[in-house]
Amino acid sequence: MVRRMTIFLRLLTEADKEAGLSTACARLRQGETDPRLFEVVPEAFDAVPGKPFAYWVSDAVRTGYLRCEAANKPPARLVCSTNPLNDDFRYVRAWWEGEFTGTDPCWIAWAKGGSFSPYYYDIDTVIHWSSSQNTYFGFLGTVNRPLEKPASVQHFLRPGLTWPRRTNGLSFRVMPAGCIFADKGPAAFVAEDDPDELLMLACLLNSSAFGLLVSVQLARVELAQSFEVGLIQQTPIPTLTAEQHQQLAALGRCAWSLKRTLDTTTENSHAFLLPVVLRHRMGDYDPPAIVAQLARIQAEIDALAFDLYGFDEADRAAVLNPEESTTEDTEPRAEPF
Repeated sequence: MVRRMTIFLRLLTEADKEAGLSTACARLRQGETDPRLFEVVPEAFDAVPGKPFAYWVSDAVRTGYLRCEAANKPPARLVCSTNPLNDDFRYVRAWWEGEFTGTDPCWIAWAKGGSFSPYYYDIDTVIHWSSSQNTYFGFLGTVNRPLEKPASVQHFLRPGLTWPRRTNGLSFRVMPAGCIFADKGPAAFVAEDDPDELLMLACLLNSSAFGLLVSVQLARVELAQSFEVGLIQQTPIPTLTAEQHQQLAALGRCAWSLKRTLDTTTENSHAFLLPVVLRHRMGDYDPPAIVAQLARIQAEIDALAFDLYGFDEADRAAVLNPEESTTEDTEPRAEPF
């Protein structure tokens, strides 16, 4: 059977699209190469969930969904969401507003999403929770779906990872034990709540390679800032050796610690130690040096992840240097830290 190739022309980065189209077509007729031209067998799109026309990435990226297991693979890995609340204003507070201990209903840390911040994010809100009834105080579900208990309640209070569904970049961060996750801050868990497994997973999920695989499923830049649970669930995770697992877990632990150190001058953070004018005297607080070290850690994580997924140099360049490439349509990554 003859498999017919389809030709795609990509002009997203062209200031003058008419001239770019004319030049690309002329080179195609003459049998010349052009970075704006792509020849892909249509069946190649079958590998990607939803079958988007992801023609601008290599076969290695598209077949990554077939070679690797999905992120959601219970019981080893679980990615889940919960219900929105009907009255955030009444039942949610900032953690520093008062003493919230010793009663039932009580107030429990609530991971509700937040701003872009990979690896570490201070959970600054608490929610009214009834331990005896195992549900939110005053929770009624939604107008069209009355509920007594929220979805995924059996996973509340477990240590895991969480991320904001809508933000200026995909960022997974550690969610400590004893927290409740929210509709806008879904969660990921691992078997037996293994801390090293969580840190390793945080590195993979925050890698540029994983971000590329997420964006490929969307196939449109303007939608790439909505990181829904289903999207993350079906994005593939590579198989690691014990050595690679240990290496990534160590990098994740270091990234979390450094990010938390930057937070020690934020007065309404759980990590607060001293005002910034005094914090320098402790000898371990040098923000520019910490940010530079975090960037080196992220670069090492990205290199490891690209190798694990088997992506070639062109795919790496398209993700890490989008302004220098016309073969990839994801936006420049948000500032790493």
